[in-house]
Amino acid sequence: MKFSFAQPLIFLNLLMFNNILLARGLPDTGIIECNTGINASPCLIDNIDNNADFVGQDGHIGRDAADIKGVLTKIGGGKSGFDYSKICNNGERENTGNCPANPSLGTASNNWGCTIDNISELIWEVKLADTNVLRSADYTYTWYNSDNSINGGSAGIENGGEACFDTINCDTEKFVNQVNNMGLCGKTDWRLPSRRELNTLPDLSHRITSSASPAIDFNYFPNTMLTKYWTSSPTTLSTNPNGYIGTREYAWIVLFTNGLNQRIIKSLNNIHIRLVRGEHF
Repeated sequence: MKFSFAQPLIFLNLLMFNNILLARGLPDTGIIECNTGINASPCLIDNIDNNADFVGQDGHIGRDAADIKGVLTKIGGGKSGFDYSKICNNGERENTGNCPANPSLGTASNNWGCTIDNISELIWEVKLADTNVLRSADYTYTWYNSDNSINGGSAGIENGGEACFDTINCDTEKFVNQVNNMGLCGKTDWRLPSRRELNTLPDLSHRITSSASPAIDFNYFPNTMLTKYWTSSPTTLSTNPNGYIGTREYAWIVLFTNGLNQRIIKSLNNIHIRLVRGEHF
């Protein structure tokens, strides 16, 4: 993992990846701007290796830099160093079997329903714009996990979402069950992503450009909202001289405005979710 002194806030976000299984690979940050001593400007091909005053910046090394140089090989496509492929609802990768080369987003068997990150090997749910389907991008949920061994000491709020497909499944656990029951992309092991996993998706170049579009590759994750998304990770209890601080009621979210992480109370009812499957981070 590489860091840039030019983006100190990003450093805090990236620390959490120290123990990820590197054999699977970790997506790059999307940052292709470098500090010149005056301001941030694109990391040009001819100065990636030769800017002696500001060597080792995020945009100088890694997959993003290789993409700038034109030497990066990808399995699929994606902006900068990211590498994604589309998967049809029948579970087949684009351009294989009955899944066409560029499948249209939809609910039919040969429509696009999921996206695989070819670096991390995680497979992600793709949201739909239609508000009359289970996986609508508009729906929001409260955080709920009935498993006391992993919910951080608080299950959260059951069925408290502000808007969802029906009126009895408006929490994260119930949505996961619904998606598994439908067998999205041919699989039944979908889950809410951990904080580490969800942090592999943001394009952190948005931290620099202050773009009004979501901090993600929209070509592979359409209908992403410019807002916060739940993770499965509850906050842990911290201590002070007077005892425990009550953080059981909070869980981590990732903001797709800029990739920042925040602790949010589990009972909030207007938080979006995107499911994942694959080997846990």
